[in-house]
Amino acid sequence: MPKTKSFQQRLESAYPYETYANTLRALREGVAAGDDVIKGTPMFSTEVGDDYRGLIRRAGILQRFAEMCKAGDLSFKCALTPMPRGTWHWLDIFSGDCHGHIVRTEDPMKFPEDTPNRQDARASNMPNLFETEEERIIRLSPPKLYTWLTYRAAPDGRLSHALWQAPSANTDEWLARINLMAVTVMKKSDDATRPAKVDPKSKMKLRDNVVALIETKKKNDDTKR
Repeated sequence: MPKTKSFQQRLESAYPYETYANTLRALREGVAAGDDVIKGTPMFSTEVGDDYRGLIRRAGILQRFAEMCKAGDLSFKCALTPMPRGTWHWLDIFSGDCHGHIVRTEDPMKFPEDTPNRQDARASNMPNLFETEEERIIRLSPPKLYTWLTYRAAPDGRLSHALWQAPSANTDEWLARINLMAVTVMKKSDDATRPAKVDPKSKMKLRDNVVALIETKKKNDDTKR
């Protein structure tokens, strides 16, 4: 019987070294696209733009990540799907035996702000209680390992951290982690910390998506009143 892979081995197998640079690129270009939309859209020219900055950057990242997967720049399968609760969407990312989402965190070690959606998803990382103590450390049920691509960008658009991480189901600790910015060796022109340039076509598409998203949110809020 073949030996079961550890959490770390499963994470590294699903998100191999050759994907690190383009994963960072997707984050950087998504953040840059979001910031560019804010700068180029009159309705965001006031403090309102700052209020929506995190949301718009997130929309830019999800769009850019999905585009790069579709183009083959990233070897993952992904789909934008509704969250189980609420009216928001997230990007389902599948690779190997891992299922991941992209989330913002304040610090590389910290978990994101918890929500019922995130809590339910990370609950899948629960060891099988019928295994031996040794097997519990390296086996999961169901087979998909739930992961987060955690990131944070500074006000000027520079990435401060980016990691693939597998959260424990019931405690704020990590089962496995890959620090993309620590292990990736890049050329100076591909520096992951610097803000990226934005493709004009991508910017226009993102701007339309963001405006539609905000209008939908306003209608939903008005309906609830």
